[in-house]
Amino acid sequence: MKIFLSICTLALGLSLTSCDLSMLTNRGETNRIERGMTKREVSNILGSPSYRRLASDGAEDWEYRRTNILGETSVVVVTFYEDRVVRMDSYSSDEWERRRSQGDYPRYPSNPTYPSNPRYPSYPQDPRYDERQDSEAFEEFLRAILDKSFTKDKIRFIRDAARRNVFTVNQTARILRLFTWDNEKLEVLESLAPRLRDSYNAYKLVDLFTFSSNQEKARRILGLTR
Repeated sequence: MKIFLSICTLALGLSLTSCDLSMLTNRGETNRIERGMTKREVSNILGSPSYRRLASDGAEDWEYRRTNILGETSVVVVTFYEDRVVRMDSYSSDEWERRRSQGDYPRYPSNPTYPSNPRYPSYPQDPRYDERQDSEAFEEFLRAILDKSFTKDKIRFIRDAARRNVFTVNQTARILRLFTWDNEKLEVLESLAPRLRDSYNAYKLVDLFTFSSNQEKARRILGLTR
């Protein structure tokens, strides 16, 4: 009998450990979601959503539900605009139900605010920004790049700004034209490629590189090769 109880206890412990590892994996998967990712990239990490919602302004919400060993459910909502992640929210099931009952969700502010850094222009904080504001902010961004004296400082500045912004292909082309050599352009492209708002136009960037070998590298960075 004692041996049987010991085996049962061990089996239960292994089961709990397995569940805990599963919960940690789910949490780790959620932490891998970043602004600018495509729907395919999100699907590869989180799988198919439990629910989908389409908004009149073109935004799309994917809702995921995770239940732990205690039966507690958490809800993760990923918001896309033009096939790119622009927002992710996570809730406990109680918080989620409260928001739904009060009509707090879905709601997306017309002018969202993100933490700003005085060293970097706030360009563009959301794909649905006014076009004039977008254009002015981008011109400010270009001037800020040109203010840097050294190429390595320009590339570092672009890399830092790309972590919290998205860019069109035309804007990316203007940034690449600030650099003379292909190796510099490739380094910049590596930072901007995951942040393209209209990635279906990415092929237009390949011709900005002088040598065919570097054009092939650009295609790989942009995901244009099979």
